[in-house]
This record gives sequence, C-alpha cells and structure tokens, in this order.
Amino acid sequence: MKLGVGPAAMLLLAGASLLAVLFQGIATPRPPTQAERDARLLARFADAPRLHLGEVADELLLIDPEGRPYATAIPHDGKPVVVWFWSVSCRCVRDCEERILTLLERYADGRIHFLAVDSNPDDSAADVQKLRMSMDSPYEVLRDAHGATARHLGVLASASVAVLDGEGRIRFRGAIDDDLYEPTVSYVHAAVDAILAGEPVTPTTAKTYGCRFPLDLD
Repeated sequence: MKLGVGPAAMLLLAGASLLAVLFQGIATPRPPTQAERDARLLARFADAPRLHLGEVADELLLIDPEGRPYATAIPHDGKPVVVWFWSVSCRCVRDCEERILTLLERYADGRIHFLAVDSNPDDSAADVQKLRMSMDSPYEVLRDAHGATARHLGVLASASVAVLDGEGRIRFRGAIDDDLYEPTVSYVHAAVDAILAGEPVTPTTAKTYGCRFPLDLD
C-alpha cells in the first residue's frame, strides 16, 4: 500500500520550508561595540540643555580612569549636593583648597554630598592626579573632559560651585565666596545652610574669580 501526502500536509511542508528560508536570511543582531555605546552616551549629553536655576539635574556625564564616558545619577535623597569645579591650570583652585577642606569639615556629619569635577578638556587624568596628590586633597576628582557636566549645570569657570538641593534642583552657582584673597562671606556655606533649613537661598549666583573653561558654555 502506498502512503501519500495529502494537500494539507503539502501546505504545511511548504510553509515550513518558506519560514526556514526567511529565518536563514535574518542575521542575529550585533550587540553595539564599546565605542558605539560611548558615542551614543556622548550624543545624549551633547543634547542636554543648560539648566536654569531651580531646574532639576538628574545625572551627569563623567570620564572613568580608562577615559570612557559614563553617566552618574545625582542623589535625590534630601541632602544638598555641592559640585566643586577644578582645573589643573587654574591657580584659584589651589588658593581655595583650604576653604574646600573647611567645607568638608563643616559638614563632615554626612549632611551633604560632595563632588569634585575637572571640566578642563586640556587636563589629563595624570595631571589631575598629580595636582591632587601635591595638595594632599582627601577627596577624589572626577573628569568632565567633554565639558558636559559644566555645560549642563551652567558653570562657566573653575574654582566655582553648583549647589543642588535634596531634589536635584540647582539653587546656587558661582564663586564659593566673595573674594579670592580676603573672603568675608561664604556663599557656599550660606547656600547649604539655607537648603538644610528649608529656607530660600540668597544669593543664588555670584561672579566667579576662577579660570573660564575653554568650552562653548553660553
């Protein structure tokens, strides 16, 4: 007795053959390379706007020790965030080091987050580390070689700070105090204390005496 293949079975076999051909033509998606992921991250932050006072910053773009960009979230945990901007070539950064140490000691009980960032694209990781060690700075200095963090927070120069409240809103930016050589008013202390007390920050800006970053920040 002969065993035949019916019309329905023939259709099923034809459909299976067609699917096999189609699937053979579909290549498995290639995962993006590290360079492609880096490029996408840089492009995303390149489009990030310069924030105005009162606007919220959620994350910043920094550079890891190997020179790769990465995004870091800004804590929204109720604590103020002080971002201190560096430049190896700016003498003002060295002159203000004792004031930064005073700031860290003043809030050593963990009431604030502190972040030091070098946004000068001409500064290498070795340059930053060399200056940090020469000053015996107890804090890490992260690199913002593309200027994305300075641009996003609206900071034009080194020896400047951006102070954010516990929800990530920019409440102050500019010089840390009123004079490079004989300061009488600490703007950064006033901003942090006002945020911790739930009061308005005054002033909200201060003209910097630091060195302008070689970036298009306007």
